[in-house]
Amino acid sequence: MDVVLERFAAVLTEVAKMKDFVSIYVADAVQDVLDGNIKVAQINTSFACYFEQFVANVLLASEKKKTVPVVDGHIIAELQSADMKTVVSFLKKRIPCNCLDKKYKEVKFVTKMGMCANPKCSLPDNKVERKKMFTCTGCGSANYCSPECQKIDWPAHKFECVR
Repeated sequence: MDVVLERFAAVLTEVAKMKDFVSIYVADAVQDVLDGNIKVAQINTSFACYFEQFVANVLLASEKKKTVPVVDGHIIAELQSADMKTVVSFLKKRIPCNCLDKKYKEVKFVTKMGMCANPKCSLPDNKVERKKMFTCTGCGSANYCSPECQKIDWPAHKFECVR
């Protein structure tokens, strides 16, 4: 087990390898969408997003001499249960081919849904129409279904908000 952890830690220090991870997860997610494996596509898309953010933050940290790269967990969590339009849109922007064009035409009229960042939200699966959501003005990454949910979540969110 220690060997596996050492290899994984080595990958996290090499930007080129992390970029490979992004490519692999994007490719797998595209294939999952084409095969109709929605749940697996959501998970692979969220991993692609994670490593994409991690790469961007590692590069930023090396330029600015910061120490800890930060990844936006709200976006990753949302992708894990995202609607097909969100998943296909995410992937379509990251591939050079047009293999998702037909699928995008099928889903482009689907209402984009977002996930309220308040874990105690009373909505089913914490989901609300994306265009009706409120975004935290402090960090710009946490989205809420209502100002009330944002206020309820503030005691927990304030610690990650001040990035």
